[in-house]
Amino acid sequence: MLRLSCNVKKTGFPPKTCGNDGRCSWAVPTIKDSRMGEAQRTHQQAIMKAKEVPQEESVLEGNRRACYAQDESGRYVVVPSKGWEVEKVINDQAHVAIDRPVEAARRSVIAGEASPLLYHMLRCQMSAGLLAATVGIWGWRVKRHLKPAPFASLNDEMLSRYADALGMSVAELKTVPSYPPHESVAGKER
Repeated sequence: MLRLSCNVKKTGFPPKTCGNDGRCSWAVPTIKDSRMGEAQRTHQQAIMKAKEVPQEESVLEGNRRACYAQDESGRYVVVPSKGWEVEKVINDQAHVAIDRPVEAARRSVIAGEASPLLYHMLRCQMSAGLLAATVGIWGWRVKRHLKPAPFASLNDEMLSRYADALGMSVAELKTVPSYPPHESVAGKER
């Protein structure tokens, strides 16, 4: 058994047994304790060691990230990591999932079924509620402005507020790309 101590006054959580000196101790099962459940043993074995931290190419593009792992003495240390190939695969899948509704919105705008505001809102991964809160208007107004006719009748002040919230100019807000942003144009990557 491993014994841990904590100060009752700091935690504010009085344990069942406490010494007269104002300190208490709790027993924490170690890996060798027979009372430890299988899930706890698995967790103990799943803790990454410092030398096992992945150093593969990933979405970090040559940068490093701090990861916590255990060194040889069992202490947690910060280990720099280049990333993990699994992260790259997962992030690529997430980008595809994000790009689908953005592309559908782009096509709706080109077909005249939606305003460019819808495309830019989804491209910035915002909901109508979040955009409304950022711009400082009611959500129903943003939803109304997602339609082409109400959007076309917006004044310059309102367009400027939307453009600022989306981090673009008013001219950019009024347009959408004529082709998907991630596809090649005439065989060349953008």
